[in-house]
Amino acid sequence: MYGHYRHDHGMMEDTGDCRNHQRGAGRNGFRGLRTLALELIAEEPRKGSEIIKIMTDRTNGWWKPSPGSVYPLLSDLESSGFIKKLESGKYELTDQGKNELSFRRGAMRGFSTGQRALTVSDMLSEMESYIRYFEDLGDELKPDLGRLEELEKRIRKILNLN
Repeated sequence: MYGHYRHDHGMMEDTGDCRNHQRGAGRNGFRGLRTLALELIAEEPRKGSEIIKIMTDRTNGWWKPSPGSVYPLLSDLESSGFIKKLESGKYELTDQGKNELSFRRGAMRGFSTGQRALTVSDMLSEMESYIRYFEDLGDELKPDLGRLEELEKRIRKILNLN
């Protein structure tokens, strides 16, 4: 039941669902593999083997969830009503699954999930989170003020405010 990802010193085992890092997440907790599988299935219907391959490819081989993690998860997602299996053997999101994924995205907003922002709205939300972080840093930002001022100039140019 272990997915594997590389670490600087060889291979490390991980549960594929972040149990090592999120003790007490429970059956419906915010496990990494669960959310990533829902995200991939939301892109288009997929088989379990496709999910494994895409996760491996997108992490450049750093993390490969095992079939022992992915297939029980797919069964659980199906029994929870979040996905349904098509005749082709691929899974697609149900309306309940779309709602679940939307909830998970909202709950995780502001946390880095490793997922790329896909829309301008997503990018702006991510920028807003970083701005809040910078506000919290206060004086710790002094060494980087020059870079921030350069970014400010570029944003003003985009907004045609200069």
